[in-house]
Amino acid sequence: AFNFNRIKGTLTLPKSLKTIGEGAFMLNMITNVSMPDSLTKISAKAFLENEIKTLTIPKQLTTIEPYAFANNLLYDLTIPATVKELGTHAFYKNRLNTVHIKGDIKVIPSFAFSENRISELSLPKGLQTIEENAFSSNLLQNLVLGDTVTKVGSRAFYGNQIGGITLFANNAHIEENAFSYNE
Repeated sequence: AFNFNRIKGTLTLPKSLKTIGEGAFMLNMITNVSMPDSLTKISAKAFLENEIKTLTIPKQLTTIEPYAFANNLLYDLTIPATVKELGTHAFYKNRLNTVHIKGDIKVIPSFAFSENRISELSLPKGLQTIEENAFSSNLLQNLVLGDTVTKVGSRAFYGNQIGGITLFANNAHIEENAFSYNE
């Protein structure tokens, strides 16, 4: 719709908007997005390759599809409790320092937060699976995985600075190289 248009600055979306379509605003120069509370879904690649630095996710949002905010300049992120589904590469290659996931998300998909600068991370209480490379290439130093985490995928935390891990689940399956190249 508005992709490849060199849209700059702040984008203010209509108050009644429920869904942002696939690739709708990709490949622009948007620095800030004002999203309405009515928004429930952000489709794949919606804001891929922009210059978004700050983002407030609406409290009604339930779905963030693959690559929705990949290749932007985001620094801090809080995902509200309403978000149930997160796509692969959703926040890949940003500048995220702090990530708080408050939702009922059961799976953190592949590469969702890979290649950022995350040093502070809080995961949702009911999290079950962290897929391959989900948090690879970040700056995490300590990690606490709750008792509901049953799987940590290959290279999930590869290339961080993790010196301490607390894992509460008794039967967690940890795949090959899940924590390789840490301190």
